[in-house]
Amino acid sequence: MRKLEPAVRTLRLFQVIAEGDGLVQAAGKIGLSQSAASHAIAALERSLGVQLFARNSGQLRLSRIGEQILPHVRQILGSLDAIAEEIVSESGVQTGALRIAVVPSVASSIIPALLREFAKLYPGIDVSLLEGTDHEVAEWVRQKMSHCGFAALPVHLVNSEPIGKDEWMAIVPAKANDQNRIRLERLASHRFLLSGGGCEDHIYRLFAEARVPLSNHLLVRQMDTLQAMVGEGLGVSLVPSLTLIRKPKQIRAIRLVPRRYRTIGVLLPLDAIPSPALTRWLDLVRARAPVILQQALSGMKRSQEPGWGRGTVKSER
Repeated sequence: MRKLEPAVRTLRLFQVIAEGDGLVQAAGKIGLSQSAASHAIAALERSLGVQLFARNSGQLRLSRIGEQILPHVRQILGSLDAIAEEIVSESGVQTGALRIAVVPSVASSIIPALLREFAKLYPGIDVSLLEGTDHEVAEWVRQKMSHCGFAALPVHLVNSEPIGKDEWMAIVPAKANDQNRIRLERLASHRFLLSGGGCEDHIYRLFAEARVPLSNHLLVRQMDTLQAMVGEGLGVSLVPSLTLIRKPKQIRAIRLVPRRYRTIGVLLPLDAIPSPALTRWLDLVRARAPVILQQALSGMKRSQEPGWGRGTVKSER
């Protein structure tokens, strides 16, 4: 069996290129010239006896075997980083690196306060954020592109821990003369704008559990676009309440009958061995995230009109 002892720097270069950076940008991050980086990848491929990247018009794209090797490279480098953090931690110096994947509604509400507190406690730990849909966040955690993630639960093939809940809210045009409570059956009778930013599976499940068919719908990926379309009277929608912190004046938020909630959780790879940096982050998340979430939701409710609607209207029982 061939003995493999690739340089750690070359493995880091492979990972950075594989995760989307071009050769030039990846070389800069690693501290190599473009020529040196190109030679390093070629030497790695020769030592392995396989082609890790397919070359097309100067672009590098992972080959099939490259995709299979990438998770192992991430695990190797993650273990080396964890060893370095343990050694530094033993000396009393708090350093390290964290990659956190997060859905937009959590990134704009809970994460900023957590990052501010974390930076005060551990200024030597570098944190980077990957923002994406529920599906993307879960996949980044599974593939270990991020050390942890924040998304709506349930999520399969990861370890997860709930940190709190927000509420599913119907949104309608502000000028609509409607109830301040509404059932899914009535919501589905209008043209429905389905959030395509990762919420769609959760919304489909809500309607399926209520045995309400959702046929007349249009998929809209961007939340600001969806809210603008509702404001223009192009349809109605169902969104998590954290997305309404900066609710446009052109829409109204209405509670469901019965009320429904989204569980937000922190995600970890199934075989994760938390580094000291990740352990400290998780300790802070467990202690502070539920409090910060409630503060965000309470502040949002105080800023909204009574009952989340305009005027005095009847509730739908």
